[in-house]
Amino acid sequence: MSRRTGSLAVQRLQCRHCGAELPVMGRSIVFRCATCRRLWAASGERLRPVRVDRAVIELTDPPDYAPGDIIHLPFWVAEIDLPRFESDVSKIMKSLRAAQARLAEASLTPDDREPDPLTELGLNLIGIESPPSGSQRIVPGAAIALPPSAELDFFLRTMTETGILRVFVPAFDSPGEQVRLSIGRLMTHRRPELRTEPSDGAGRTAVPVIQAAEALVLARYVFFSTFPASMDSCAGLIDRLEVRYAAEPLLVELPFVPHGAEIESLVGGFHIPARTLGALIEETASG
Repeated sequence: MSRRTGSLAVQRLQCRHCGAELPVMGRSIVFRCATCRRLWAASGERLRPVRVDRAVIELTDPPDYAPGDIIHLPFWVAEIDLPRFESDVSKIMKSLRAAQARLAEASLTPDDREPDPLTELGLNLIGIESPPSGSQRIVPGAAIALPPSAELDFFLRTMTETGILRVFVPAFDSPGEQVRLSIGRLMTHRRPELRTEPSDGAGRTAVPVIQAAEALVLARYVFFSTFPASMDSCAGLIDRLEVRYAAEPLLVELPFVPHGAEIESLVGGFHIPARTLGALIEETASG
């Protein structure tokens, strides 16, 4: 839309670096220039450059694949603020344990009710003596499910011992959010070493289809899916826990190679079905 006239106008999408026309790629949120391979995102009436890094492959032995076999898939990578996370978990658990102690104390109350003659008669007939007035009785209440302290301490120690925890959210197109979350959980659970450099867009690549804000929402679910079952079932902890990040998320291209009916991540070493990405691989193949 023109600001001066208020009318709609069709503008050509042109790369701000080399001037080439930018192709529209389905659900993608960015445009990749076919000439210089730079990425651009629409921002109002202008295009802004999109920073994309690429994971550096660490090789110890000669690879069993050719460089042309590599498929670069984009992931949003968010780094958890571990000191804040550990502090938040400690504060929440202290509050939950105090609430549990109060419930336990309140569950035993003096029974100062007057005995009911009919109830006493019924109990006596089946051989149960009615409790004397003023005795303690159990008052059922809502129990608080808490993870065992030893298991929680082990989880926190394992999580923080490396000093860095990254959550990976696939940014490429997928059949559904469940597939996206499953792949993100696999990569996050692997906790791979990650060294990156600016991407030149070369090779077979896929363009991202989700924004950083959406990725951070999904990152919370990916992160929680790596928790042990005892923590995951502690609703009081999960509901109160806010995931905080050490920095803005980065868009990183991670390398995969085909292996029969699967593709293998060269960073993290896990496999996912190739059919999940079949159409994507064909659409993004580029020399």
